[in-house]
Amino acid sequence: MESITPHCLNARDVQALDMTTQVICLSECRLHRLMGQHQTGLNPQLVPRPELDVDLVVVHKACIDLVARVRLAAQPMSLLTSETSVG
Repeated sequence: MESITPHCLNARDVQALDMTTQVICLSECRLHRLMGQHQTGLNPQLVPRPELDVDLVVVHKACIDLVARVRLAAQPMSLLTSETSVG
């Protein structure tokens, strides 16, 4: 059986996180394209009454929230720190 070192495990985790982040970001872009009338020729927002039915908009907003959280989690912690006091 192959022994897995912590460094190797960390590299695998980073690769998995990178791929997951990429898939989630691309999914949000594809969902946004589905909502565009000029891209698909469908009704705006994929509903007959866009002012009343906003089904896909709600899903898209939730997806944007997920993308923001994943992008934040994908950054190294050293980029997220800042000094708040002198000394």
